[in-house]
Amino acid sequence: MRWLDEWTVLPLVLLAVMSTYSLVGLVAIWGVRARGPWFLRMAAVLAFPAAWLWTTDRRLCLLFLTQTAVVVLRLGHLQSRDARKKSGAIADSAGQDSGPTGRRFSLRDLLLVFVLLGGVFAMLARLPPHVRWDWYLDVLPGAVLGVFTLVAVRVAHSDRNPWLRAVVLVTAFPALLMGGWLWLAKSARGSWGRAMAVASLVLIAVLPARIYYAEWKAHRLTYPPTLADNGYSDLLRAAETVDDPTVNFATLADDELLTYLNKHAQALDLAAQAVHRPIQAVIYESTNDWQLIAEGKRIRRLSEILAARGRLELDRGRVDEAIPSYLANIELGAGIANGGIMMHDFVGGMCELAGVEGLRKIIARLDDDACRRLAERLAEIDAGREPMENVAAREQFYLAGAYPWKHRLNSLARALFPDEPFTNDRLLEAAGAEKRARLRLLLAHLALRRFWLATNEYPATLGELVPKHLAAVPLDPFADRDLTYKKLSTGYLLYSVGSDRVDDGGAPAKGKPIATGDVVADVVLPD
Repeated sequence: MRWLDEWTVLPLVLLAVMSTYSLVGLVAIWGVRARGPWFLRMAAVLAFPAAWLWTTDRRLCLLFLTQTAVVVLRLGHLQSRDARKKSGAIADSAGQDSGPTGRRFSLRDLLLVFVLLGGVFAMLARLPPHVRWDWYLDVLPGAVLGVFTLVAVRVAHSDRNPWLRAVVLVTAFPALLMGGWLWLAKSARGSWGRAMAVASLVLIAVLPARIYYAEWKAHRLTYPPTLADNGYSDLLRAAETVDDPTVNFATLADDELLTYLNKHAQALDLAAQAVHRPIQAVIYESTNDWQLIAEGKRIRRLSEILAARGRLELDRGRVDEAIPSYLANIELGAGIANGGIMMHDFVGGMCELAGVEGLRKIIARLDDDACRRLAERLAEIDAGREPMENVAAREQFYLAGAYPWKHRLNSLARALFPDEPFTNDRLLEAAGAEKRARLRLLLAHLALRRFWLATNEYPATLGELVPKHLAAVPLDPFADRDLTYKKLSTGYLLYSVGSDRVDDGGAPAKGKPIATGDVVADVVLPD
């Protein structure tokens, strides 16, 4: 089931949204109208929105705090007014001068009020700066939800015709769930009636609890602290100096390409130094998709130049000089995906592909020592990759800050259908697995090249490469088994089953966004 592709899930999504803010409204109503110390009730009421500070969507704290404030202030005012009227009526019936009536507060009460206000200000201080700047995006919807809560209270406690009240609740349907429960709780009689009210309240709380738990789990993995000596900043600096989309490297003659590379030699040297340092993508609180797309385009351009330099060296017969350029592409792509989100991972995959495509053309021209050294570096890159679930969690954290309503829709989908393969998850998983597959195919090709140099033939199985040429047979990231290898009369066939997880006999993958076919990275075999 793909999110937003199935209209059948919308009623359940609407119910989840209504139950969430209905629970907030009911807690606020309880805080005003329940019995017991008022300070403890208000502290419990404020604890509800404060709990969302420990989730990915901290904006909801401001939204629910606004809804709570509207309900508490209005109901508190009405309750105080009713108390004054009641006190005045009692005094009049006794023939006494009522004098000033209403609730009186002591210095202790005043102190407790300031304690609660201090808690509110502490909650607001915990909000990210961009949430405070765009406060109206959450305060206005929160105020509207507070009004719907007051409508639910009015309908539930009105003595008008029940059918009229039902029509009002249906018309103001966001208040339907709250008003229905308050109506039920007010009219409940006996142990069965009270049990039904409690059971229905538990049902209302189930979906908000699932949503909160999903948000809390996602918040446990946030952006890692920025590296002290981060190569990412130097990559961006290098990419900004070569951001020239008008040049088509595929059409440049060798002399023209050499001139272009010499012109940007300083930027390329800076990029080469950066990829030999730890790299980690940087996400700022104000970052959005357009900024990330612009960064991605510049970095891709840089990777194209690195690949073009490798092609130039290869055309000149300098294989040893071509390897560092292609390898830098793979290191660049793997590096910018570290600590980043989905967009970094996709851009990194395209950068890596340029390096993989270059290396697979020259493997058959390498000697044993060059194969060994290259394989060692590729194995380090493969072993150092982040788990894809880290990237997916940070993607949700990024959406919560940059696109809160889009994030909330995703959160609802994940909370309601935790086991469903949503489109973004499948895309991210497929892209990450394809990167791993292509790199592991290169590792296997290098080991097969070394085996052929030693024996002048290819092995019957990949297991024969262990332990002399491989520490272990590379696993297919799309299947719970080794990469597929078949020895042929004129060479061999090596591939991964691909994102469709179906063995297509080595037919190259085609189609988007989820390709069908196998991941193949053939090399030019020696005669």
